[in-house]
Amino acid sequence: MAHKNLSPIRTRKELSAFLSFLEKTIQDEVPRLATTSKSRIYNKEWVDAIELENMLHLLRCATIGALHRAESRGVHFREDFPYTENENWLKENIIRYENGALEVYRRPVTITSMTPAKGRVPYLDMLKKMMESRSDVGGHH
Repeated sequence: MAHKNLSPIRTRKELSAFLSFLEKTIQDEVPRLATTSKSRIYNKEWVDAIELENMLHLLRCATIGALHRAESRGVHFREDFPYTENENWLKENIIRYENGALEVYRRPVTITSMTPAKGRVPYLDMLKKMMESRSDVGGHH
């Protein structure tokens, strides 16, 4: 499910459906996880159960972050927002667990080597500019 719904090409509909699936799984299925062996010595099944719960929480954070970014940037391409918008979105999404809930905060990006374009830029144009600015051979790609 994560491969399909949290892939680099995303839509609000797919992300929202995946978030609902994750929340239902965390609420209904994780508490029922069990292993056949009660031993903690070399118990791969027990380790997998612990890791599964952590992975589900991380996928939930990634999905919430993707839903909160109403633009396309880097490997995050929103078909419903096919542009990069630096005026409003040149920020990092920070997700924290506070008071029993996940909270999303934004902070400005520290710019070190590339001056971002102003306004709204089509996503593919932004990718070309990024590639050209980072290329060790220069020229068009």
